Amino acid sequence: MTQLRLILVLFVSLFATASVAQDPLELPPVSRMVAETGEPLGSYEVPVSPWRSDGMDTLRAEGEVSRKVWQVDAPGRTTMALMAPLVSQLQEGGWDVLFRCEARACGGFDFRYATEVAPEPDMHVDLGDYRFLAARRGEAQYMTLLVSRSAGRGFIQVTTVAPEGESTPRTVASTKSPLPSGPASEAVSGAEGMVLAAPPAGTEEDVAASLAGAGRAVLAGLTFATGSADLGAGGEEALGALASWMSVNPGREIVLVGHTDAEGGLAGNVSLSSRRAEAVRQRLIDGFGIAANRLRAEGVGYLSPLTSNDSEAGRQLNRRVEAVASAGG
Repeated sequence: MTQLRLILVLFVSLFATASVAQDPLELPPVSRMVAETGEPLGSYEVPVSPWRSDGMDTLRAEGEVSRKVWQVDAPGRTTMALMAPLVSQLQEGGWDVLFRCEARACGGFDFRYATEVAPEPDMHVDLGDYRFLAARRGEAQYMTLLVSRSAGRGFIQVTTVAPEGESTPRTVASTKSPLPSGPASEAVSGAEGMVLAAPPAGTEEDVAASLAGAGRAVLAGLTFATGSADLGAGGEEALGALASWMSVNPGREIVLVGHTDAEGGLAGNVSLSSRRAEAVRQRLIDGFGIAANRLRAEGVGYLSPLTSNDSEAGRQLNRRVEAVASAGG
């Protein structure tokens, strides 16, 4: 009898351990899955370091690869508030955190575009407001989380890898009470009462504060007509403020990221936004004496709107160039 009791105790203990290990990751109760892709036998380069000038460190994970994107209706919730409960669940479930970072510390623009991300509009990544985490359980199960937000919605991408023969960890929406909304002051009201993901910065104080706090600054006053890369005469104050910041921070570099409204196709808009960023780069070089090797021009088209494209005022705000500070220096 004693031996049988011991066997039963061991069985129950092993079963309980397995159940804990397979507990699903619970996302906020107001979440809904909007995209899912998978490969029965695939590979995934798991980022485990920030972006540096020579790239970033990765671990190659092989097995069943699953990528799911969830959207969260929680206006005003910060990326930290969205990420924190997920991290706690992983740690309680036996996952070891290999690497975690927030936008600027990750490497900003470079890290985001070196990382596998589901396309818009399912997964939106604000270049100045996102968080990333990589975790491992045992020797071969991996999970990464990428969390970002817009003015009224959170975005969570969950990528998992499990060895052949094992199921990838599940993600589900929690059945607990919905998350309370955060303070509305985290969103910034723009023209005509529109909600902006980030305020344009024009003065030296605003540009410096934006670069120090968020790692990026929307350059105020720059004007582009729809479909055009011709830079208007405005924006001199913001460009001068950026030039002053670069003078005070001689070891830093800037990536100029062009953006468009949502008129037209993606490929054409990415090209157009790159040309807009290059126009600003040339203005800084020719008009403000910034060294060419300290400026880079990139474009993301309409994939990261500042506000809604449903009005002309909104489209004009979305036709912009942002300065993203390099991670080094």
